[in-house]
Amino acid sequence: MNNKFFRALNIFADWFIRITLINILVIICMLPIITIIPAISSGYRLFSDILRKDEENIFKAYFKYFKEDFVNKLIVSIIVIIVFLVSFYNNRLYGNLLETGASIFNTIGYYLTMALLFGTVMVTLYLPLIFSERKNIEILEIFKLAFYFAGKYPLRTILITLSLLIPYLMLTNPFTIVFFVFSGISIPLLINAALTLKARDFLKTMEVKKKWLK
Repeated sequence: MNNKFFRALNIFADWFIRITLINILVIICMLPIITIIPAISSGYRLFSDILRKDEENIFKAYFKYFKEDFVNKLIVSIIVIIVFLVSFYNNRLYGNLLETGASIFNTIGYYLTMALLFGTVMVTLYLPLIFSERKNIEILEIFKLAFYFAGKYPLRTILITLSLLIPYLMLTNPFTIVFFVFSGISIPLLINAALTLKARDFLKTMEVKKKWLK
């Protein structure tokens, strides 16, 4: 009985340390804002490796993954940030216009920008997966693959999107905001990694077939 208890305690401690360290690393590396994709992609890949029992030293592996394909990740980050901000601004603009007086044009604009916002978030959630398995591919191809997987696994996409409520809820409550520092970003990344293991295997298969056809 004691052995089982200490084994469970050891597993809990290992995961607590992993989640906390990766969370802190991601937060620090995403501070410049434009490095958000390199930061979360590295955290995602670490969790994916851990789930596959293929983990390395957390610090060494994190910064190795952070530097991989860095320029493409940076470009993709900038594109995602611009699209998100423009969509959000226009959505709020149409929302304010609807409050002053409803019209078909404003209603269509409001829901189109809302759809673009959600679409941007859903595609962004699959970017870490793409960067984990594909290196030095064209920017357009990265977005096409992310969009493809977001549509191929709709239930997983919805669940991963809902996991973003975790950091939101942590940040909106003064009692839980401290937990954000330890796990606010790591937990959604871990959920993402767990739910996309099948997608990662499929992406690997696609890459092998592509090389074989060449």
